[in-house]
Amino acid sequence: MMVDGTESTALYAKLDVQEKDVVLTKCRFGAFSNTALRTILTAHEINTLVLSGIATSGVILSTVVEGFDMDFRVIVLSDAVHDANPNAHTALLKDVFPRRADVMSSEEWFGLKK
Repeated sequence: MMVDGTESTALYAKLDVQEKDVVLTKCRFGAFSNTALRTILTAHEINTLVLSGIATSGVILSTVVEGFDMDFRVIVLSDAVHDANPNAHTALLKDVFPRRADVMSSEEWFGLKK
Protein backbone atom coordinates (compact mmCIF):
# COMPACT_ATOMS: atom_id res chain seq x y z
CA MET A 1 0.00 0.00 0.00
CA MET A 2 0.96 3.61 -0.29
CA VAL A 3 2.80 5.15 2.64
CA ASP A 4 3.00 8.94 2.89
CA GLY A 5 6.51 10.21 2.27
CA THR A 6 7.60 7.23 0.15
CA GLU A 7 8.19 7.01 -3.60
CA SER A 8 4.74 5.43 -4.09
CA THR A 9 3.10 8.69 -2.96
CA ALA A 10 5.50 11.14 -4.60
CA LEU A 11 4.01 13.74 -6.91
CA TYR A 12 4.53 13.20 -10.62
CA ALA A 13 7.59 15.32 -11.50
CA LYS A 14 6.10 16.73 -14.72
CA LEU A 15 3.34 18.41 -12.69
CA ASP A 16 5.92 21.08 -11.84
CA VAL A 17 4.36 21.85 -8.46
CA GLN A 18 5.24 25.33 -7.27
CA GLU A 19 5.57 26.61 -3.70
CA LYS A 20 2.29 28.57 -4.04
CA ASP A 21 0.36 25.43 -5.13
CA VAL A 22 -1.91 23.67 -2.67
CA VAL A 23 -1.09 19.98 -2.20
CA LEU A 24 -3.47 17.83 -0.15
CA THR A 25 -2.96 14.28 1.06
CA LYS A 26 -6.07 12.29 0.21
CA CYS A 27 -6.76 9.24 2.38
CA ARG A 28 -10.27 8.28 1.27
CA PHE A 29 -11.98 7.75 -2.10
CA GLY A 30 -13.59 11.17 -2.39
CA ALA A 31 -11.40 14.24 -2.72
CA PHE A 32 -13.36 16.04 0.00
CA SER A 33 -13.24 13.28 2.64
CA ASN A 34 -10.76 14.12 5.41
CA THR A 35 -9.24 17.05 3.49
CA ALA A 36 -9.55 20.83 3.60
CA LEU A 37 -10.46 20.93 -0.10
CA ARG A 38 -13.91 22.48 0.37
CA THR A 39 -12.53 25.20 2.63
CA ILE A 40 -9.70 25.99 0.22
CA LEU A 41 -11.95 26.13 -2.84
CA THR A 42 -14.55 28.27 -1.08
CA ALA A 43 -11.89 30.66 0.24
CA HIS A 44 -10.65 31.17 -3.32
CA GLU A 45 -14.21 31.53 -4.65
CA ILE A 46 -13.78 28.47 -6.88
CA ASN A 47 -17.11 26.91 -7.80
CA THR A 48 -16.19 24.43 -10.54
CA LEU A 49 -14.43 21.07 -10.32
CA VAL A 50 -12.84 19.48 -13.40
CA LEU A 51 -12.17 15.81 -12.74
CA SER A 52 -9.77 13.36 -14.33
CA GLY A 53 -8.06 10.29 -12.97
CA ILE A 54 -8.48 6.72 -11.84
CA ALA A 55 -10.82 5.04 -10.94
CA THR A 56 -14.12 6.11 -12.45
CA SER A 57 -16.10 3.83 -10.10
CA GLY A 58 -14.18 4.91 -6.99
CA VAL A 59 -12.41 8.24 -6.68
CA ILE A 60 -14.23 9.97 -9.54
CA LEU A 61 -17.68 8.70 -8.50
CA SER A 62 -17.19 9.72 -4.86
CA THR A 63 -15.90 13.17 -5.80
CA VAL A 64 -18.72 13.78 -8.31
CA VAL A 65 -21.34 12.99 -5.66
CA GLU A 66 -19.61 14.99 -2.91
CA GLY A 67 -18.95 17.98 -5.16
CA PHE A 68 -22.50 18.02 -6.49
CA ASP A 69 -23.91 17.80 -2.95
CA MET A 70 -21.75 20.81 -1.99
CA ASP A 71 -23.16 22.83 -4.92
CA PHE A 72 -20.00 22.84 -7.03
CA ARG A 73 -20.33 22.67 -10.79
CA VAL A 74 -18.73 19.34 -11.66
CA ILE A 75 -17.15 18.48 -15.02
CA VAL A 76 -15.88 14.98 -15.78
CA LEU A 77 -13.38 14.72 -18.63
CA SER A 78 -14.58 11.54 -20.33
CA ASP A 79 -11.26 10.81 -22.07
CA ALA A 80 -9.20 11.51 -18.95
CA VAL A 81 -10.82 9.01 -16.57
CA HIS A 82 -10.37 5.26 -16.46
CA ASP A 83 -11.66 2.23 -14.65
CA ALA A 84 -10.57 -1.41 -14.64
CA ASN A 85 -14.20 -2.35 -15.22
CA PRO A 86 -15.19 -1.05 -18.68
CA ASN A 87 -18.91 -1.72 -18.11
CA ALA A 88 -18.98 0.31 -14.89
CA HIS A 89 -16.92 3.05 -16.56
CA THR A 90 -19.36 3.35 -19.47
CA ALA A 91 -22.46 3.22 -17.25
CA LEU A 92 -21.13 5.97 -15.01
CA LEU A 93 -20.18 8.26 -17.90
CA LYS A 94 -23.41 7.73 -19.83
CA ASP A 95 -26.08 7.15 -17.17
CA VAL A 96 -24.97 8.27 -13.70
CA PHE A 97 -22.67 11.27 -14.01
CA PRO A 98 -24.86 13.32 -16.39
CA ARG A 99 -27.41 13.70 -13.56
CA ARG A 100 -24.81 15.45 -11.41
CA ALA A 101 -22.06 16.62 -13.75
CA ASP A 102 -21.23 17.82 -17.21
CA VAL A 103 -19.45 15.02 -19.05
CA MET A 104 -17.23 16.15 -21.90
CA SER A 105 -13.94 15.39 -23.63
CA SER A 106 -10.72 17.21 -22.76
CA GLU A 107 -10.84 18.84 -26.18
CA GLU A 108 -14.33 20.18 -25.49
CA TRP A 109 -13.25 21.52 -22.09
CA PHE A 110 -10.12 23.19 -23.41
CA GLY A 111 -12.29 24.76 -26.13
CA LEU A 112 -14.45 26.28 -23.40
CA LYS A 113 -11.37 27.69 -21.66
CA LYS A 114 -10.28 29.84 -24.62
